Amino acid sequence: MADNRSSSPKKSRGGKNPLSNVIQGFYHKDEINKHYEIKEVLGRGAFSVVKRAVHKKTGEEYAVKIVLKKKAAEKKDMIETEIAIFKQVDHKNVIKLHELYESKERLFLVTELVTGGELFDQILEKGSYTEKEARKVARDMLRGISYLHSLGIVHRDLKPENLLFSDKSPKATLKVTDFGLSKIMVNQSTLLQTQCGTPAYVAPEVLFGEGYGPEVDLWGCGVIIFIILSGTTPFHADNNAELFEQIMNGDYCFHPSTWEGVSDQAKALVRKCLTVDPKERITAADALRDPWFSEDLRGRMTRLDTKNRLTQWNLKRKEDNEKERQANRQISMELNDEALES
Repeated sequence: MADNRSSSPKKSRGGKNPLSNVIQGFYHKDEINKHYEIKEVLGRGAFSVVKRAVHKKTGEEYAVKIVLKKKAAEKKDMIETEIAIFKQVDHKNVIKLHELYESKERLFLVTELVTGGELFDQILEKGSYTEKEARKVARDMLRGISYLHSLGIVHRDLKPENLLFSDKSPKATLKVTDFGLSKIMVNQSTLLQTQCGTPAYVAPEVLFGEGYGPEVDLWGCGVIIFIILSGTTPFHADNNAELFEQIMNGDYCFHPSTWEGVSDQAKALVRKCLTVDPKERITAADALRDPWFSEDLRGRMTRLDTKNRLTQWNLKRKEDNEKERQANRQISMELNDEALES
């Protein structure tokens, strides 16, 4: 699912670039290569590319998201919202913006560089995998989401690709990333309407089309916690129509063959997150106070086949993601290295 709405660029008084108003203090109307050495590509999107960057004076490493403005013209509002969110956030479990540069043709978002990889990749690299480790992941994720919600920010696209580890150490911090579909709720009583997100993680109220709020992120958290504890997804079908029907009905279960050995408290939290009625769904702040996070889990191991199932699920997820990337490759490759050089 995607947000297909677009709007014309907003005009600002006096002809000033509205971005300078959005992110004062971080914003530089300057060429980035005066200050950074732009290195290898780390990833690509439909209208952007992410590269490693090294600050010329300090030698510190960052990630820089380079947006070609003419390619992103129809997503101008989305980009400005992402930047406005970056300006507000400062939390260890949320990716942080360092600086923003703008040239005539490009935007350069300089963020902290995280090197630990995606959520499931790091989990699967571990020699052992316990419920306690799964709980740490869940806590970091919920801390980041709770912080965003305290600022009135709804992420709207929680999924494994948007949860990255700071580094590859055993004590690495999980960080929430990618605010491309996020929204700032200025009025908490006004519900969001746009249907967006990724099918396997989308909340039922989004599918019902009756408006939604920050509760959608807790549904996504529930799906992810379900996966890291069982190695399976709560909802799975051969097509989206069947998948959405399961989601809207809350049709999932804790099958004994995949949930044996997992604590009852963990299952209880998943139920609180995967509650169909958003008014009854747990909040991020309350989830962090859930009994599961204070339960003694010493000696409680997840079954070996849980990790095996998670490995297979992760491979399938990456195959599906690669198919999507291939479909967008023609657009993405137009943003070649030469076009994105500053």
